[in-house]
Amino acid sequence: MRFFLDNNLAPKLARGFHQFVLGEHEVVHLRDRFSQETPDVEWMQQLADESGWVILSGDVAIGRNPHEVEAWKAAGHTIFFLKAGWTNIEFWQQVQKLARCFPNIVDCARRSKPRVGLGRSLAAILSDRSGSRGRAARQRRLEAGG
Repeated sequence: MRFFLDNNLAPKLARGFHQFVLGEHEVVHLRDRFSQETPDVEWMQQLADESGWVILSGDVAIGRNPHEVEAWKAAGHTIFFLKAGWTNIEFWQQVQKLARCFPNIVDCARRSKPRVGLGRSLAAILSDRSGSRGRAARQRRLEAGG
C-alpha cells in the first residue's frame, strides 16, 4: 500500500514512517513528488492517474472548497483527514499518535471500497486528545469506516 502525506504534515514524518514500514508499504510526502507550492487540486488530479494511493491530510479546510472536494472524489483514493488541531501538536506527539493509529489506518484502507461516482473517501479522525474514551471513540470510527 502507498501512503501520501500532504503539505500540512511534515516531510520528516513521511520519511520516518517510510522507514518504519519499508518492505510492506511506501510513505511519500507531497514535496518528494511535487513542488511545495503545487495547488491541492493539481496534485490530486495527477495522483488520480495512479492507483493505490492512500492520502493522509492535515488540511481540515479541504472540505470547504468545492473544487478540492471534487478533485479528491474524482481521484478515487482513500483519504484520511486528520482532526483540526493535529498540526498544532508537538512533532513527537504526532509521531506517537500516528504510530498508534497506523495499523488501524492500514486496516481501514484495505477495507475501503470504491463508490460509483464518488470515488473512495474515508474520513478517519485522529484525535489530538488522550484518554480511553477518545481512543475508544476513535477506534469505533475507524472500524465503522468513517
